[in-house]
Amino acid sequence: MYDAPLQEESRKSPLSRAGVALLRLLPWAPARRVVGGALAGCIRLAGPRTDPLAPPPALTDALRILRESGLAPVPPMLTPEELAEVRAWLDEQTLVGWDGRSFKPTEPPRDLGRASYPLDTVVRCPHVLALVNRPDLLRAARDYLGCTPTISGLRIDWSAPTTQAPGHVQRFHRDYDDWRFLKLFVYLTDVDDGDGPHEYVLGSQRGSGRFRAVAYSDQEIERQYSPALHRRVLGKAGTSFVADTWGVHRGNVPTARPRLLLQVQYSVLPVFKFAYRSVAVPQAGHYDRYVNRLILSPSSPSPSPFGEAR
Repeated sequence: MYDAPLQEESRKSPLSRAGVALLRLLPWAPARRVVGGALAGCIRLAGPRTDPLAPPPALTDALRILRESGLAPVPPMLTPEELAEVRAWLDEQTLVGWDGRSFKPTEPPRDLGRASYPLDTVVRCPHVLALVNRPDLLRAARDYLGCTPTISGLRIDWSAPTTQAPGHVQRFHRDYDDWRFLKLFVYLTDVDDGDGPHEYVLGSQRGSGRFRAVAYSDQEIERQYSPALHRRVLGKAGTSFVADTWGVHRGNVPTARPRLLLQVQYSVLPVFKFAYRSVAVPQAGHYDRYVNRLILSPSSPSPSPFGEAR
C-alpha cells in the first residue's frame, strides 16, 4: 500500500497479528460496538481520576452530527496565517511517492499521482503538533470514543491528476484500524469537484463490514446505498471535518488540481498492523500528558503514535 513511506506493517509480533485477525474476523457492527465499549471502559478505569471538561459547543454539535451520519464539519483548525506558514514550509520539503520516489511539490513527476511527507517532516511542520493536541479536539475525541484517545495516525498526503488506476484509498472502502476511531481532516489546498474531494456515504458507519478489507466496487455501493447518501466535502484551504471512517468512504482521484490533506486519527488503541517508531519532537509546547503513553513529549523521543490515516 502507498502508506509505506510513513510506517511499515507489523508482521512479527504475535499480539499484532492476533489484533489484526480479530478486527477482520469481527466485522459485524453489534460485535464491534460491544468490544469497543468494553475496551473504552477498561481504559477509563485505568486512567487518571479526573473530571474532564466537556467539548465546546461547536464540537458538541459536530459530535451529534458525527454520531448520526458519520461525517461532520468542524470549525477551521488553522487560522489563515497558520495555514500560509504550513503551506510555505511544506513547499520546501520533500515528498515520497507510493513507489518510493522523492520529489519537491513544485516539481512533481507526471506519472505519479500519490505521495506523502515523511513522518519526521510532518512532526516538524509548524502548528501541526499543536493542532492535533488541541484540548478541545482531545475532549471531543474522548467524548466520541468513550475514553482517553490514542493519537494513532498522522500524515500529510499529496494527490494529483494521474493516468494511474485509483489506489485502495481512492476507491470506496472501510478502515479496519480499531474498534472505535475517528479522523480529523484538514484541507491544505482549495478542493472543488475536480480536486479529489473526500467522499462519504452517510450513515454507513452504523453498518457491518466484511472479512476481507478490500475496496468495494462502485456497483456494490450503488446497490447498497442511495445516491442521496453520498457527500463530497468541498471547500477552501483550511476546511476541516471529522469522520468515522469505519463508514464507507474514499478520496477521489483529482482531475484538475493537486490536493494536499492533513489527517489525524484518534482511536481507543494503537493500530495493530503498524510498527510504530520513535521520533524526536523539535517544537516546544504543551501536550496533554493524560492523553496516553503514546503521545509525543516536547523535544524528546517517545513511541510515535503516527500510523495510517485515509
